[in-house]
Amino acid sequence: MRHKNCYQRLHNLWLNKQHEPFVWGKHDCLVLAILAIEAITNRRYPFCKAHTAYDSAKSACRLLAKQSLEQHASNALKPFFPTSTNEHNLQSGDIALIKSSYTKGRSALAVLDLCSCGFVLPAFPSGIMRIARKNVTIIKSWSIN
Repeated sequence: MRHKNCYQRLHNLWLNKQHEPFVWGKHDCLVLAILAIEAITNRRYPFCKAHTAYDSAKSACRLLAKQSLEQHASNALKPFFPTSTNEHNLQSGDIALIKSSYTKGRSALAVLDLCSCGFVLPAFPSGIMRIARKNVTIIKSWSIN
């Protein structure tokens, strides 16, 4: 269930992450999605450590060689409801697996921004970036309730 102040909590998360350096397993797309879920629900989830057991691009690639990002995200996000790829079903704070020219055609987890006009994901070398909805292809999404 969404916390009564979930949107303020999500806004605070964006403020806290706007200058944080990109670090695999600490500030990357999966970690940011997990932190957004915790901000929205005000609950800690035990899957966090198990699903962020990598600390470099090399170890992340090894993990993704065994299991795609979509499979990995689906396992990590099992407590939540998968939704259709129809963007009209999404609300602020929901999680989506996206592809975009900004992600160089690779898939990445992103969080629907507060105004629902775009997605937020970690930026390299630091901070967060926003990508307009019109510039992404949604592969899969999860409703965070």
